[in-house]
Amino acid sequence: MSGSDTNARTLAAYEQAAALYREQTLALPENGWLRQLADMAPDGTVLEVGSASGRDADDLERLGRRVHRTDATAAFVEMQRAEGHAADVLDVLTDDIAGPYAAVLANAVFLHFQPDELRHVLAKVRAALVPDGLLAFSVKVGDGSEWSSHKLGVPRFFQYWQPGPLGDLVTECGYELVQVDLDPGEPWGWIRVLARPARRDLGAEAVALLEELVAIDSVNPTLADGAAGEAEIIRFLEARLAGAGFRTLVVVPADEPSRPSLLAWHSGSRPGPCLLLNGHVDTVGVFGMSEPFTPRIDGDRLLGRGAADMKGGVAGIVVAAEELARRDHGSVVLALVADEEDRSVGTETVLMHLARTGMRPDLALVAEPSHLDLTASLRGFAVVEVEFAGRAAHTSQADQGVDAVAHLGRFLGAVAESRGPIRAAGGELLVSVVRGGRAPFTVPERASATVERRTVPGDAGVPPLAEVESLLADLRAADPAVSATARLVVARDAWQLQTSGAARTFATLLDEELADVPGRAGGPFDAPYWMEAPLFEAHGIPALVCGPSGGGLHAVDEWVDLRQVRAFTQALVTASQRFRESGARAD
Repeated sequence: MSGSDTNARTLAAYEQAAALYREQTLALPENGWLRQLADMAPDGTVLEVGSASGRDADDLERLGRRVHRTDATAAFVEMQRAEGHAADVLDVLTDDIAGPYAAVLANAVFLHFQPDELRHVLAKVRAALVPDGLLAFSVKVGDGSEWSSHKLGVPRFFQYWQPGPLGDLVTECGYELVQVDLDPGEPWGWIRVLARPARRDLGAEAVALLEELVAIDSVNPTLADGAAGEAEIIRFLEARLAGAGFRTLVVVPADEPSRPSLLAWHSGSRPGPCLLLNGHVDTVGVFGMSEPFTPRIDGDRLLGRGAADMKGGVAGIVVAAEELARRDHGSVVLALVADEEDRSVGTETVLMHLARTGMRPDLALVAEPSHLDLTASLRGFAVVEVEFAGRAAHTSQADQGVDAVAHLGRFLGAVAESRGPIRAAGGELLVSVVRGGRAPFTVPERASATVERRTVPGDAGVPPLAEVESLLADLRAADPAVSATARLVVARDAWQLQTSGAARTFATLLDEELADVPGRAGGPFDAPYWMEAPLFEAHGIPALVCGPSGGGLHAVDEWVDLRQVRAFTQALVTASQRFRESGARAD
């Protein structure tokens, strides 16, 4: 918020009359309000906004508190420094507040702010407080506002308040009222407020968001004809995050404008690492499900399509990112992507546009389901399409044709015979789809197979396409009539968590925060499937994988463990704060 004319004119008045104000600021008997602040605030520094003559700061220091003295009036700051105190110029309306602070004191300061300005300042102060910190401020009792030259002979702006509306505003800005005291006086009384940041139930917020996400059909259209796709859920999330103060950018692949993904980011006001939180919003199809988009809670389970894979993780990272932004704990980027369930075009598109945000993430957390266990590795995969060409003939004269299906059958046998050593090394080789023939009574002239190859970290074997071509070469050597071609459709590298650096540090912190959550195996998780972490590392961003899970992934009875969703959301916030305090950055 830029400074208003009322604020600028009031500050100018204080600059002009600072010496007179100091003369008229009397020493007071022990201030019980300040003693309450000193006793109730947690350990740490108290930020005083509007130190002026330094009277209150002196009292707090005598009570054993460490005080950061500030004022928006340069003349007051120079007075403090002349007396040997460290002091800084700080206009709480326009300047960034650092922190975090154990408490913020603003005695006779907020009375110069208009209601919208006070709302803005209260939000900034809340972000600068530790979670159990304390805000103490005072304003004058009355109605409306006025310019007054009382006491100093120069006009200052005053906004008056009644206890009820003032308490409502403080509560609306995310505080719990500890105490509101009315001290009547002539001609004005004072309202003195003590308040703490309200304790948010982040787990409950994540579950509520999860229900909203499951209710949105976001089935991947490349997996199911006529499916809704990701457009509606991306619109929903963009609106929510923009409302929470995030900058947003919707990006689409150049050749698929109907497949949006979302980048949303919040820049912290203080130096520190930048976290990227990733989740996919597309789901597999819903065949066999009667009410796939009606979330249903049964005990600690929420059922519905995408609940575990992976809208539970998405809900957790969104709510956690919102809370980190509210607390101003570093910079955070959300990458909410389309098409993870098929070709990963969403993440690839997001990475192409990441530089437009101005953010340089130090790590990426992929919140895929892992039962909250530390994911140590992912298997890679490759898909190879094999086409067999034969020659059609009437089946009554089969010797005049070339049977492509028979050649496919021999290929299936060759795959089965060769996969033993691959499985022994932790990999996999199999045929998942076969097609062949076109009609009865006709020798099939076409047949095809989809081959899947799973690889493990450090796999230095023959590339998957070369493996398949070697099998086909053996078939041709045994039967020159075999005509087949192989084509690599997609290949993704295996991955393992780095042994040191930012991702490993954050993974350790998160693992510690999740140690006692039900449903965890407690040991490193070697995932038998692939997730998108390697795409971020290929872009120079160290990655880790951790997220809530449940059961029935891709099945008709999909569910997520709500205990894990709640715990993950809170743990992510706490681990992020610890990570920032550790000063860890990408190597």
